[in-house]
Amino acid sequence: VSQGARSLVFAAQQGAGFELYEARWAAQLRTRRPTLVGLTRLTINVMDEFAPSVTADGQWIAFSSGLGIEVVGSGEGGARHLLVPTVEEYRDFAPVISPDGKEIAFVSDRGGVPELWIYDRGSRQARQVTTGLAVLGGVAWRADSRQLVVTTGATPSGRTGIALVDPVSGSSRIITEEEDRNASFSAVGDRILFCSTRDGDADLYVLTLSTGQTQRLTFSAGVDDNPVFLAPSPALPPPDSTTDQNE
Repeated sequence: VSQGARSLVFAAQQGAGFELYEARWAAQLRTRRPTLVGLTRLTINVMDEFAPSVTADGQWIAFSSGLGIEVVGSGEGGARHLLVPTVEEYRDFAPVISPDGKEIAFVSDRGGVPELWIYDRGSRQARQVTTGLAVLGGVAWRADSRQLVVTTGATPSGRTGIALVDPVSGSSRIITEEEDRNASFSAVGDRILFCSTRDGDADLYVLTLSTGQTQRLTFSAGVDDNPVFLAPSPALPPPDSTTDQNE
């Protein structure tokens, strides 16, 4: 999701493979409910493209493909650039481009175990960020590109949890460990949304970082996962009493 450009990039199956698509969200005329408009296909290829992420201005999209980790310019016919080629000896996955577009965080086991790595688009170099955090995925940037959240398996309880990571120093802090995963930051970075099976089903929770208070948001019998915050916009209806925690 691009907060600035009000766009959504996703992978969908087209024929035998997965391709990338982009759409913008707006409000329906009658109901004012969010809806997607202006669907654009970004890739046409015989190989799969998946796990896309987009910069805050919507100009660049990072994703995984059979070739490795790539970026592509937004819009139909955007130029593709291979940044981290696939190597048989290790696995790179879950690429997430920073909101400012300068770096791409991803998970790699090239050091022996899966940890967080960052590719710098300026220097064209990748560096290991975390050590001993056993990163499982669930990588997301804060809006100012100065902090990340990841899903970790290295918790004291042995259950999956959420950790905050400094992308410069590599320091980390585990903030949940109750079978939690796939977190994202609020627009100002004061809260995180995440999925958890702590109460049985996979539901969504919000955590206020300053207080450590957690609130359950969904009570679905199905799976609720991969949540993101949407920044306020005149194009979208104002939140009501049932949705004000995750709009």
